[in-house]
Amino acid sequence: MLKPLKDWYADAYDFVQTACNLSGIVYSFDRLIGDLKEAGELRPNHPCIVLWVDKFDDLSRSRPLGALPCDTDIETVNAKLQAVMRRICKTKSFGTDDRNEHPDIQAVIRELVTLAGSRDILTFGKAYDEAADKAEAA
Repeated sequence: MLKPLKDWYADAYDFVQTACNLSGIVYSFDRLIGDLKEAGELRPNHPCIVLWVDKFDDLSRSRPLGALPCDTDIETVNAKLQAVMRRICKTKSFGTDDRNEHPDIQAVIRELVTLAGSRDILTFGKAYDEAADKAEAA
């Protein structure tokens, strides 16, 4: 395990919510997925995942776009997200906004939105409260 789950909750509650670099939190999301899997807590509606995906949705400007159907698991969609972000980051002509709002990134994020249910205000609120409680207890 890279870091304790209590630290992931603290990151979800604070670091991720103030992030402005989509590629940075995409890469940390991959580590989060690995740690949640190792801890036996990997599920699409895990509070940390919901908060990460909500921030992805925000930074990619995907909110006005409909969520995309997704019939696969969170690990598969994460692998797709990682591959797309790496490919886009290799393109030197893309600035931060170009990377953040790239249609391929938006498409994968819209699948993650479906899995995590992050656009549902109750799901988001519950995830945020749980992350805050566990972050403060750390």
